[in-house]
Amino acid sequence: MMKHLLISMLFLFCVGSAYAQADRMVIVEEFTNASCLPCETQNPAFNALLDQNLDKVIPIKYQTVFPGFDPYNQQNPGEVTTRLNRYNEITGVPTAAIDGVVPGNNYGGGGLSEWVTPQGGYAGGPYGYNQAVLDYAASVPTSIGVEVSVDLPNFGPSGTVSVEITNYDTVEWSDNATLHVALLERENLWPFPPGSTSEAEFFYVMRKMYPNAGGTSLSAIPADTSSVVEVALQIPDYIYNLEEMVVVAFIQSNDDRSIYNANITEPLPVDSSLANISLGDNTTTAAGPLCERVLSPAVNVINSGTQDINSFVINLVIDGEETPQTITDTLAGGEEMEVTFDEAPLGGGENNVSFTLGEINGSNERPVNLLGVQLEPVNFPAVEVTNEDQLMYNFENDQPLSATAEGVILENPANFLRIVDRNSFQNSPSAVGGYGMSDQALFVNFYQWQTPQLPARGQILLAKQFNIPMGATELNISFDRAHAQYNQPPGNDRLEGYISYDCGETWTKVYDKAGAELSTTAPVEPFFVPNASQWATDTITLTEFESTEALFKFEVVSDWGNNLFLDNIQVESMTTSANNPISVVNEPTVFPNPSSGQSTLQFELEKRQRINIAIYDALGQRQTTVEERVFDAGFYRLPLQLTSYTSGKYRIVFTNQEGMSAIPLIIVK
Repeated sequence: MMKHLLISMLFLFCVGSAYAQADRMVIVEEFTNASCLPCETQNPAFNALLDQNLDKVIPIKYQTVFPGFDPYNQQNPGEVTTRLNRYNEITGVPTAAIDGVVPGNNYGGGGLSEWVTPQGGYAGGPYGYNQAVLDYAASVPTSIGVEVSVDLPNFGPSGTVSVEITNYDTVEWSDNATLHVALLERENLWPFPPGSTSEAEFFYVMRKMYPNAGGTSLSAIPADTSSVVEVALQIPDYIYNLEEMVVVAFIQSNDDRSIYNANITEPLPVDSSLANISLGDNTTTAAGPLCERVLSPAVNVINSGTQDINSFVINLVIDGEETPQTITDTLAGGEEMEVTFDEAPLGGGENNVSFTLGEINGSNERPVNLLGVQLEPVNFPAVEVTNEDQLMYNFENDQPLSATAEGVILENPANFLRIVDRNSFQNSPSAVGGYGMSDQALFVNFYQWQTPQLPARGQILLAKQFNIPMGATELNISFDRAHAQYNQPPGNDRLEGYISYDCGETWTKVYDKAGAELSTTAPVEPFFVPNASQWATDTITLTEFESTEALFKFEVVSDWGNNLFLDNIQVESMTTSANNPISVVNEPTVFPNPSSGQSTLQFELEKRQRINIAIYDALGQRQTTVEERVFDAGFYRLPLQLTSYTSGKYRIVFTNQEGMSAIPLIIVK
C-alpha cells in the first residue's frame, strides 16, 4: 500500500529567491559478481574507499548473473537485471555508477580521475574511484531532501517503509522521477567463498526492492513542502543475516538517470527471541605420521543472543559425510562452549573437515545469521595404508575446477593446481583428458603461477601407500602429460617424481624433466590447452626397492611459463624371472604410438625361444594374441592391425616360460 501525504512546511526565514539546500547522500551502484576475477581484484580497495565515506556515500551492490555462479543473484535475478538494464552501456563487471552516471575521464569536468588510458581501461571501473570523485559528487547541490524510516511491528516479516521527500526550493518540483526503495544486507562474512574466487566478504548487497525494481512514480511537490510515500515491506526468507538489514531510498530521474538524493536507515531491529547461535573456531587437531593419522574433531559454539539455548545439533562433516551429535547442555546468552567428537582414523586424501549446525532447541527455527551455521572446511591430509599393488588416478569423478582430487593430496599455492574439463576453458579444442580420450585432467597453471611473488613449488601426493609384492622385479609408474613452453622467453617449468619407503619421512627423486624435455608440443605464447595429439606417456621403471610398501608423489616447479596437464597416473608392479628374463637386446617399440589403427611392433632377441605376444586393455583383460611361436634370435617387425580397437590405453605383453615384460600402447581414434 502506498500513500502520498502533503505536509506544509513553515520556514523561519528566507532571503530573496534563494532556497535552502538539502544534505546530499551520494548513491554508488556497483554491478559485481562472486565468481568474477576482476571483481575479486578491485573490490577490496573499492570497499575500503566507500567504507571511509559512509557519512556521504551509500553503496548498493547488485550481484549479476555473469560471469559465473553467484548465490545472491540466484535468489533475486530479475531485479538485478532491471537495474542493470537501466545502465545499458554497462557490459561487464565490475562497473559502478555514481548518482546515475557511469563515470569516465571527463566526470565532474575532468581531472578527478582517469578511467581510460592508452593502455586500456573502461568507464565506471572501481579502480578509477578516489576521494576526489566522491567529494565532487557530494558537493553537487540539491533542493530535494530524503528521510527514510521503517515500521516493523513485533519484529515480524512485514512492515512499512516511510520516505519523506522535501522540496526545499521556492518553486514546485515536478520532475519526471521515480522513488526506489531497497533492502540491503550491510555486511555478509561468509565462512568460505560462495563463488569461484577468494571473495568471501560482501557489503551493502541489494536483496529486495519495493514494490519492485521499477520503483514508485512521484507526483509534483509544491515549494517548501514535504511528501510522504509509504511502501509495503516484506522481508524475504533468503536473508542471510537478519542483524545486517538496512533500507535505502533514492530518487532517480527517468530522463537522464541523475539521482537527486538518498538516505539509509540504521540496521532493522531483530526479534530477541530468535536464536543467535553460531559456530566459532574449528579447533580440530590431527596427530601421528601421514600413514597413521588420527583426527580429534572439536569446534567452538557461540550464543551471541540474550536467550539461553537449551539444545542443539552439531554435525561433523568429513568429505561430505555427516556425523550428528545432539548437545543438551544449556548454552547461556553471551557464552561459548567447545564441542568434541570421538577420535577417528583418517582416510587417504585431503580429508575435508567442517561442521554445521542442525536443529536448535528441538526445532528447525532459523538462527539470526545463516552464515554462522557452517564453517570453512579445513584439510587434514593423510595416507591410506593398503595392500593394493595397482593404483589408477584418472580424475573423472572429481568436481571440475576443484582444488582437491579424490585420493590425492595437493600442496597448492594459490590453487594453481585444479581438476579441469573442457568447459573450464574458453574454446577448448577437445576433451582435456589424456589424448582427448577422457573428459578431465589435473591442471597445473604455470601460465599464471608468477614467481618469485608466490612459492615456486607444489606437490601432488598419491594418498595410498601401495604394496610391492614379494618377487616383483619391476615397479612401473606411468602417466600421460601435455605441456608447452612459453614462447618468449621459453619457460623452464619442471615436473619431478619421488618415491618414499618410510611413509613420506624421506623421498628419493626418480623422475625429472623440465623445459623442452618436458614439452609435448612446440612453444606457444597464448594460454596452452592441449588437443588430442599434444600428449605423451612416460613410464618410470624401478628395479630395486627398499621396502614392500611405498608412496609416490610429483612435485611441480613453476618458472611462470605455460601450462601442464596430467592424467591416467598408474602404479603397477610386475614380476619377471631374475634367472632367465626374456632376452630382448633392445627395448621393444611400437610406432606410431599413439596409433589411429595401424602400427608396427619392433623388437630384437638374443637367442631362440618361445614367446607369446598379446595385447591387454587398461583393466588387464586380454584383447588379442599377436603371435605365439618359437622365435629365432634376430630382429623382427610385426604389423599390428588395431582398427577394431576403441580409443584407450593398452599394453603389449611379451611372455616366455620364465616371465614377462610389457610396453604401453595408446590408441586414439
